[in-house]
Amino acid sequence: MSWKPATAMLSFLTAIVLLTVGCADVPSTGPAVPDFKADFRFINAATDAGSLNITVDNGHGASAVTISGLEVGGASEHMTFNAGNRETTLSTGDVATLSMDSEKRGSILILNAINGTRRFVKLAERRRFDPARTEVTDSTGTTPITAFRLVNGMDDGTVVYAVLAGTDTLQTGNVTFSPTVDTYTDQAAPGSYTVTVYNADDDSELASATATFEANRFTAIVYGTAASASAIVLDDEK
Repeated sequence: MSWKPATAMLSFLTAIVLLTVGCADVPSTGPAVPDFKADFRFINAATDAGSLNITVDNGHGASAVTISGLEVGGASEHMTFNAGNRETTLSTGDVATLSMDSEKRGSILILNAINGTRRFVKLAERRRFDPARTEVTDSTGTTPITAFRLVNGMDDGTVVYAVLAGTDTLQTGNVTFSPTVDTYTDQAAPGSYTVTVYNADDDSELASATATFEANRFTAIVYGTAASASAIVLDDEK
């Protein structure tokens, strides 16, 4: 029996298989990267820095975003960035990688440097695709209220609380420094208020600010030291 015909047939079939594989349509690229976004603003509470210029590397080959002349006590508008870790450079020379969560809206609070390290606090607000001015209501779902929180940006570890006096009266709980703030802790009726911040150790007044609350979300921030503190109140929907 001769093996030549079988060998020839095997060689022929092998050539056909290799030719078929070589002609297969193999994709040259993977799936497109999802285009996730994040809406964030910057708040300048860095009294040691003064007016700030801020440059954010927007990633994905996009142009950097620049905020110019942000004064102490001021806040930029919410701006849309590519979501993810964004390298952020301040005009002071400080460079930090800041996380901007996918499809979220929030704020980055810039504070004084401690022992040469610039401090940042990330404040969560809501999902970016929710309505721009979501009306906040009480537990019955019918009465408009203001969702409120106090953020501690003190340099010296002072524990604080706030008293709201005006249309309603409210005292917050004690608040310590935290690098992230995710929730609103208190509720008040919409209206005009004076927000006064106190040192929780001795009940001495630290700073105050006035604001008109609407039925949405507001954040009060106290920063500085027990000897020299300032407070601002921000509408989180502006």
